[in-house]
Amino acid sequence: MLWDNSKWKKAVNKTLAIILASCFTASTFAQDANDVINFSADNMVIDENARATELQGNAVLSRGNLTMKADIIIVHTKLVGETEAFDFMEGTGNIHAKSGDQTITSNKLIYTADNETAIFTENVEVKKGKSIAKANKAVLDAGTGIYTLSGPVKGVISGKLP
Repeated sequence: MLWDNSKWKKAVNKTLAIILASCFTASTFAQDANDVINFSADNMVIDENARATELQGNAVLSRGNLTMKADIIIVHTKLVGETEAFDFMEGTGNIHAKSGDQTITSNKLIYTADNETAIFTENVEVKKGKSIAKANKAVLDAGTGIYTLSGPVKGVISGKLP
């Protein structure tokens, strides 16, 4: 059975809107919902039975000024009634999410749609402008926009302070 491209595009669209928006504050995402989603990878595997799409090797998803890169990105969907919906996403190896002057990098990422939580682990680095924070783990609650970084945590704040 061939994969219905519109289902895949919807899954990727939801993934980008959710995961990249979760990486930063909502104010940086004045995106047009009709922006084109671009993707590239060395390989792509679509498993309809598992409801998973895997971008392998130099995986890149982008929409507007949002870009997500990783060695591997796996988008998982679930059936809600008769509608395919985003469930969770995994990223492994050289995670790099960017919007404007905001970036977060790590080696692993899991984003779960139900609780709108992104968990970045292994060599986490959060940057905004010239400010930077490094940690072993960063948990972002996309609903509140609150990051919780856990140790050891160190960094530099650059710019004007109130």
